Amino acid sequence: MKAFTAAHNLSGARPGNQFDWAAGKAVILGMACVLSLCSILFWYLVPLSEAPEWLCWFLVFELVVLNFVPAVFEIFFGRFDPFDAKHLFLVYYFLAFSLPSICAVWLGFDPTPEFADPRASEGLQARALSAILLGLTGFVMGCYLPIGVVVGKMIPRISHCSTSIERRVGLIGVLIGSVAFVILMRSAGGVRSFIENLGTWRTMGVLGGIGYLTFPITCILPASVLLLFLQALPAPNRHLNRATLETLALMVICCCGVMILGFRSSLVPIILSFLAAWHYARRAFRISRLVVLAFGLGIFLTIFGAIRDASDSTISVYGAQRALLFRVPGLDTVERVISRSDLGEPRRGFTPMLLESATILVPRAIWAEKPETACLPFDDAFFDDFFLARGDPIDAVRSGVSTTLIGESYWIAGLPFVFLCPFALGIFSVVAASWRNSGRGNRLHIFLYALFFGSFPLFVEVLQNALNAFTMIGLMSLGIVFVVTKFRA
Repeated sequence: MKAFTAAHNLSGARPGNQFDWAAGKAVILGMACVLSLCSILFWYLVPLSEAPEWLCWFLVFELVVLNFVPAVFEIFFGRFDPFDAKHLFLVYYFLAFSLPSICAVWLGFDPTPEFADPRASEGLQARALSAILLGLTGFVMGCYLPIGVVVGKMIPRISHCSTSIERRVGLIGVLIGSVAFVILMRSAGGVRSFIENLGTWRTMGVLGGIGYLTFPITCILPASVLLLFLQALPAPNRHLNRATLETLALMVICCCGVMILGFRSSLVPIILSFLAAWHYARRAFRISRLVVLAFGLGIFLTIFGAIRDASDSTISVYGAQRALLFRVPGLDTVERVISRSDLGEPRRGFTPMLLESATILVPRAIWAEKPETACLPFDDAFFDDFFLARGDPIDAVRSGVSTTLIGESYWIAGLPFVFLCPFALGIFSVVAASWRNSGRGNRLHIFLYALFFGSFPLFVEVLQNALNAFTMIGLMSLGIVFVVTKFRA
């Protein structure tokens, strides 16, 4: 309980009264509303061919300001919680969109020139920045409207359950994930052979019919270890026991298994989930310690990326740093989607999106005609020249470029969905935090929120993949909750 309370006052500031807090939220909502109207106005008034130079500078300034306003506002009122999902989302939004925009507009260079659209112009850049700003305003408005808090309080709380049942469920999950890992490695000819052919497996593994094995390894296994960790974690005023240390060791082993698969997007959510669990169940992290952890995580991911992408025994740390910092070419991707949509590229619509998420658990080995994942037609439609320019065959599988939340939303349903999709995500983040608050002291609440927290920022990078992941995580979580609450032996 002390750890939970401390998490809301890490800045050391004195919390303002309820009237000041409500007035501050009203100011943020008013600012987001005005900026959304401005972005829509600029979108329709600025032609694709040209735009005044000051407009792009102004749009980037608005984008950066709104990106930081929520954190500054909550720090001022002493209500800042670094493990609130909306702040992690905003951090990734800054890295994916705001930072590349600063580099391209203010500093005069494109950090990802290989992704830039050759038809780009200042007018197209202004439209892309308007769409990016509109998406951010939608998310901020969703976060600070009261609907999320109300809905979160309406969701039923989970009753406390038997620790013995939790332990059994956790061990079964560990067994399932471990067996899946062994099967995957054996199908690849062993761990060494898998690592040597990692690039091929990352692009062809899912389509080759063995992608279903990654879910138990990257989701069921870490979630089960997290459940065991929370079950073994002692109260804040007690020392760590042997069971806790064993689950921490198991977590390290789990991360090593995910590292062998080579996906940083699967590794980072695991680490974030365990940090969130410790933060709410054991002891709240101070901001200074989180800064150190963030730098440490950045260094670790840089080294991991350099080793994973090493060629001819040459390791490029600089290249790995650049690839990590500018992992998502947000501005360039949005420019491409807008320009090619204007040239006649059709909308994807909602039907393929919903169908893919609804059938994500069906293995391709069983359903050979299963629809392609969204990233494949997206990359083929908007980045075909990039893949051909680097020497890929015409009939090759084109994938590996992040669709981005804004780019994919515009591809699905145009400008209205660019606002509505982040708006819904903002409400969703508040619903999760409000529901977690309603179950203070209940570690199942913390467990489910930690799973949500770790994967939530992935919506910024790839909308459809994140939706698929949440579909699988949601079904897995419902199954776990049903078992541990239904059987109380």
